[in-house]
Amino acid sequence: MKSIAKLGVLLAVTLIVVVMPQVPAWGDTTFVSGTIHSNTTWTPIGNPYLVIGDTRVDTNIILTIQPGVQVKVNAGFSISVDGGLIARGTPSDSIVFDWSIQDQFWGSLGFNDPSLDSVCLLEYCRVTHANVGIGIQDASPRIMNCSIISNGVFYGSGHGISIGGPRSRPTIEGNLIYGNSSSRFYGGYGGGIIIWDDGTGSPCPVIKNNVIRRNRVDQIYWPGGGAGISVNDYNISGLLTVVGNTIDSNVADGDGYGGGIRISGRDGSQYLIACNSISQNTSAHASAIYFQSGNAFVTLSGNTITGNVSSGNAVLEASASLLSSGIINMNYNNIYGNSNLSQSVFEIETGSGTSVVNGGNNWWGTTNQSLIDLLIYDFWDDPSLREVDYTPFSTSFNYPPSESIIVISPNGGEQYVPDSSTTIQWNPFCFTDSVKIEYSANGGGSWTNVVPKTINVGFYSWKIPLVSSATCRVRVSDAADGIPSDISDSNFTIRPPYIPGDANGDVTVDISDVVYLIAYIFSGGAAPAPLLAGDANCDSVVDISDVVYLISYIFSGGSAPCA
Repeated sequence: MKSIAKLGVLLAVTLIVVVMPQVPAWGDTTFVSGTIHSNTTWTPIGNPYLVIGDTRVDTNIILTIQPGVQVKVNAGFSISVDGGLIARGTPSDSIVFDWSIQDQFWGSLGFNDPSLDSVCLLEYCRVTHANVGIGIQDASPRIMNCSIISNGVFYGSGHGISIGGPRSRPTIEGNLIYGNSSSRFYGGYGGGIIIWDDGTGSPCPVIKNNVIRRNRVDQIYWPGGGAGISVNDYNISGLLTVVGNTIDSNVADGDGYGGGIRISGRDGSQYLIACNSISQNTSAHASAIYFQSGNAFVTLSGNTITGNVSSGNAVLEASASLLSSGIINMNYNNIYGNSNLSQSVFEIETGSGTSVVNGGNNWWGTTNQSLIDLLIYDFWDDPSLREVDYTPFSTSFNYPPSESIIVISPNGGEQYVPDSSTTIQWNPFCFTDSVKIEYSANGGGSWTNVVPKTINVGFYSWKIPLVSSATCRVRVSDAADGIPSDISDSNFTIRPPYIPGDANGDVTVDISDVVYLIAYIFSGGAAPAPLLAGDANCDSVVDISDVVYLISYIFSGGSAPCA
């Protein structure tokens, strides 16, 4: 009996050992918790740094972390930055933020308002096994050359990176964002990156040259989407820049939308998606990119979209509520070799509205126009949808361009009225720096600023100046040094809604207009209405030279006003 009892005790102890989590022996450990009140540096000598409670870098305080430091965080706790954090590793000696005990996820590494943007940097860091790897709220850190891997708790609202708040303008560049997940009872969004409007405004991140791979969102009761990148409820202040990334092998589970990218926005939001490789992503709807937005501005250029698989409908889809009067410029992309298991012909499906989608110069994997027609589901298949004008189409693969700008509109032949508005449009391709926009009223002989520096998203609302000319052009260039740049291919016209030279407004140009101008210029008489009606020589000024010009025209056979 004693032997049996001893055996029972041994089995019990053995079972306890098996089910206990693996708790490391910390030995020489630097324990961290609470608020850091003075400038502090963590060095490898203090390894590991064990976070045993929520830790905050205080306002105006800088925490510096040296290469080789290992930060282990106990379950549920977070590190938040209200001051500055400089964590700069090296390619061979990174900085690691990880769980302290296997399978016990920690909270997040967070940057908050009022953090010091100029001294918030993560470079060559590894952030892993958190619920949210990096959280950004009204802050603009630089996240560069980091590995954000395996974050997100199943049945939790986890993400690799979460960005919110209108003052957030972070740079996310050169990172590996891999194997992160988001799953909620009512649909997960943004396994890799989620960008969201918190009700006060939308962030404006630059997401550039990253590898965003094998992230996923899981459906429990309601479909989610945007396994690679998800944009939620963007408003008019929102500007999303996604350039030069590899976005592949991401999965939106169940009836999800947007295996690679999902965008849900509102009127006035702006999106630049250029020079990305978007491939091998999977979802039920729009496995590459899904748009659901208001009257937004979308530039989709220079991307290669191939090998994506949709179990439902299109690979690239604008929902039925998208862009009823917004602008879509979709040019110089490669869109081919994708699969839709239920509707194999639809590479792209447009949303509702009346304006035409500018879809020229794309490579569709074929030069057979009948086959291209089959790849596009638009107005000609369902009159409630928008038309895609895909001509001219490329006859071979569009190789990724270098950083460049191509002016789309006005590009020659347009006619505008002074004081009205139009949208200057250009393709930024892989170029993301700020641009300068100018116009010329003399065919490029001289230039006047429209705006000396603005964001480079491909759209700018322009109030037509008070000039009259048939030789107008626009130029878009790098705001810093002018390179790259592009100019309208040919002239467009700005003409007032009146007869040039008809100073008195009687719809004829004769000697009475000369008398009217003389009275205005020399005797304080009434001004022409509008003033530029008296600008007979179209130099944008009303003076004695216009009187001379009219006399020459009326009596000597000179050129007609503004000819």
